[in-house]
Amino acid sequence: MSGIELDDFGSLVERPDARPRRDSQERWRTLVRPADGLGKAAELADWLAAVQGAAPARPIASPRVLLFAADHGV
Repeated sequence: MSGIELDDFGSLVERPDARPRRDSQERWRTLVRPADGLGKAAELADWLAAVQGAAPARPIASPRVLLFAADHGV
């Protein structure tokens, strides 16, 4: 294991770019009627644009799904 402290780990994570998110949101406002017509799908596209640093978001070349599950006795 590495010697990095969990509290220090957050500073190492690159944050999504806010400008592409805003550009994506503006693009949806001009394309979609009614506004919010795509609901969560538009929110996901905005997030993806921010993560990729480009609006509109580029297609995902090799999509993957990770599923984490646990039984904590709840």
